[in-house]
Amino acid sequence: PLRDAVPIIEMIASALSAAHQRGIVHRDIKPDNVFLISRGHTRNFVKVLDFGIAKVGGASSKLTKTGMVFGTPHYMSPEQAAGQSVDARTDIYALGVIMYEMFTGKVPFDGDTFMGILSKHMFEQPLPPSQVKGAGLGAIEDVILKALSKKQEERYQSMGALVADLDTISSAGVVQIGGRGGAPRGNLADPR
Repeated sequence: PLRDAVPIIEMIASALSAAHQRGIVHRDIKPDNVFLISRGHTRNFVKVLDFGIAKVGGASSKLTKTGMVFGTPHYMSPEQAAGQSVDARTDIYALGVIMYEMFTGKVPFDGDTFMGILSKHMFEQPLPPSQVKGAGLGAIEDVILKALSKKQEERYQSMGALVADLDTISSAGVVQIGGRGGAPRGNLADPR
């Protein structure tokens, strides 16, 4: 349900934002690296794990150069799939894939081969989640699709910007995504 999913997404974004502020890009965000635990009175507290292939900004490394591909293919950004330079927006794309999967039960791109999946990330547009699920997600769908933009400059530029839109939706406010405004949608009080 939205009311459970959105706080989880916001905690993932918050953890990644803290890493990004320190110049660290995770590069392998996927459900296997997001653990939900109980912490105090908080059920589904998020822990983001496995920074094993993280890229530290400004660090020169013989292990991670442009042209090398690291990560899990289903969650790779187009620039990561192409072996280009990555930044915080790479993790935003991966979070977009996780959100898509949370609400549809499927990743946006699948294939028979590693390269087939990477090619889809680079060149195909994802099917809108509502067409996969068969029901509208309201403004949450707009957030997911913006996070999954092929071009880095069209994605959210920070996790904070993504969370701000989620907060607006949560409070049943009007959210403007991709230059278009709309009526309030995606009320989190709705248990669906």
